[in-house]
Amino acid sequence: MTLTANLTAALPTFLITLREGFEAALVVGIVLSCLQKAQALRLKRWVLAGVVSGVGASVAIGVILYGSLAAIEASDRPEMAIVKPALEASFSLFAIAMLSWMLVWMTRQARSLKTEITGAVTSALTDATAGGWGIFWLVMIAVLREGI
Repeated sequence: MTLTANLTAALPTFLITLREGFEAALVVGIVLSCLQKAQALRLKRWVLAGVVSGVGASVAIGVILYGSLAAIEASDRPEMAIVKPALEASFSLFAIAMLSWMLVWMTRQARSLKTEITGAVTSALTDATAGGWGIFWLVMIAVLREGI
């Protein structure tokens, strides 16, 4: 296989990863700007913890799925010849459905996304003890969603 063929095969994956990374960075940036505006920079460590946890959980889910497919491929049982393509097709259909839904959802919510995130951060700041955990879960789920 030539270098051009390798780059052509990798380009769609790169572009999807880049787009998802930008979306996660957008959410994290909005949260950080809200914290700065509210002068609650003490909660930045919760944002960092949410990012690290979201990335870690995304990697863990990817490793589990990849390991499962590798184990199925390595199996010598005859029915596994059908299971692997069926799982790959299911994962592909699930990914198509998720990306399509996200496209429709983002088209509808793009204008109000910053307001919703700002509202969630502001409500998390009203309770000092739960504020850090609220910020953590908001960021962690956003990064995990984009990572998956």
